[in-house]
Amino acid sequence: MPGIIQKTFRMVAVLATIGATLLAVSPSALAVPNAGATVIDDFNDGDASDWGFFGGNNAGGGGGALADRPYEGTHYLSTGWGGQGTASTFYGGAFRNFDNGAQPAPPSDAWFNVWVLNQSDATVDSYTLEVTLREDLDGNGWTDGAEDSFRLDTTFTSSAFDDEWVLVSAPLDSLTDLSTGGDGTFDGLLDEIVIVIAGVEGANPSTVEIDFDQFAFSADGPLAFDEVVFDDMEHGDPAGNGWFSFGGDVGGGGIGPNASDLPPADGGAFSLETGWGSGGTPGFYGGFGRNNPSDLSGTEYFNFWINPDADQEYTLEINLQDDDNGDGAAVGPQDSSGDDDEFQYNCVVGPAGPCAVAGGGWQLVSIPLSDFFDDNSFYQGGNGVLDPTPVGRGGNGQLINAVIAVIGT
Repeated sequence: MPGIIQKTFRMVAVLATIGATLLAVSPSALAVPNAGATVIDDFNDGDASDWGFFGGNNAGGGGGALADRPYEGTHYLSTGWGGQGTASTFYGGAFRNFDNGAQPAPPSDAWFNVWVLNQSDATVDSYTLEVTLREDLDGNGWTDGAEDSFRLDTTFTSSAFDDEWVLVSAPLDSLTDLSTGGDGTFDGLLDEIVIVIAGVEGANPSTVEIDFDQFAFSADGPLAFDEVVFDDMEHGDPAGNGWFSFGGDVGGGGIGPNASDLPPADGGAFSLETGWGSGGTPGFYGGFGRNNPSDLSGTEYFNFWINPDADQEYTLEINLQDDDNGDGAAVGPQDSSGDDDEFQYNCVVGPAGPCAVAGGGWQLVSIPLSDFFDDNSFYQGGNGVLDPTPVGRGGNGQLINAVIAVIGT
């Protein structure tokens, strides 16, 4: 139906971190859970008596379940350790052994996960958290020399002692094989988990204060994804929050808030509604976008919700403009003197999609950033790379604008 495009659009513009060997979720980001977690221990029974503690080299510690600041649920495991700093190196650890018949089973393509909070009153300079997983192949517990053990090491420095929960996560098959037997693959049940505070650097005496929540396995990715929200529309005022619109060669339109048509997940209170027309002439109707400098470091996907009306067919040219020279503006005249890049993805909307189905209701569109191509039709400068990190943080640029052009067919 050329000439008319009316749709409701909620652009969460979420750029999700996945596939990293170690995932640290920034407290300023949005952590979105991964469905299908297999919980090892979430401490929500308020009882940590099934954990044992042991001391280190002239060092030691302990812990218990507390309820004042869990990452999830009602309780978490709070621990404290003290020793002689560098002279001790090894401060101690804790373990949980699972009864035969009650051992957690990792899913296929499993990741190991735990939420960690380093308290700001810790006084060491740095330490390494070692997490060891021991398998059971035959239902009678882990046997040294016959079954596998694997370890994940994560080093924390004093700059991370900030009272914020972060997710430590890695694919199970990427953990270090401790060569205790077995076939080198974690293909049994989890018999025992051991955490060790090791590699301590610091003064004598000094302390490590570390909390844990939701030890878990997840399938096909980390327990949660780190999301950079470009806009969730909750302001309800696009024009007052960096959004703009523009007409095209054959038509025009506009944008505005919508408080009644919302996505089925994280819908909030507002979406962004747009409408475009051309009087029946196909072509470039116009577009809309937002200026919002965003650090995309470590991100891999661009996501948004869309609810396109039925009986329509058009293309959304999604353009991501970066700021290569860090001047706070996207500059790209049609010659090589331009300073910045523009990367484009063509999202085709119609009765059969494929990007989104017209009349199909709310749909989540997820586009790998690697699928955006360098569009030199207008922005012919830059370095040809979609740069994620601001110049001020040692990078070569960051996302500055997201602009969507509407092309009717």
